[in-house]
Amino acid sequence: MLIGIYIDNYIGVEMVNDWTTIDYSPGKVEYIDNYKHEDMLQVSYNPSFILDMGWYGDKYIIYIIQDCDWDNPLYMFSTLDEKELKQIILKCKNIILNTI
Repeated sequence: MLIGIYIDNYIGVEMVNDWTTIDYSPGKVEYIDNYKHEDMLQVSYNPSFILDMGWYGDKYIIYIIQDCDWDNPLYMFSTLDEKELKQIILKCKNIILNTI
C-alpha cells in the first residue's frame, strides 16, 4: 500500500540542513549527505524498515520501505521545500517507531 503526500510550495534554493541534526535512534544511519542527489539519507530500523530520502530532479522524496520491498514503498512523501524535510522525516520516524 502506498500512501503519500505532495507538498507544493517551493521557497528558495538554499539547502537547509536541519534534517541532518535529527536523532535517528534507535535507527542506524547508513549514510547521510546534504548534497542534492538520489542518495542523501538512509536509516535502517530493525527489524525490517528503512527510511530513505533523495533528490529526484525537481523534488525531495522520502520513502518508508518495509522488508526491502523497494518496488512497493509503504509510504512516500515529497516536497520541493528543503525547510519541510525535518518535519516530514520526523513524521516518517514516528510512523516507523509506532509500527515496530
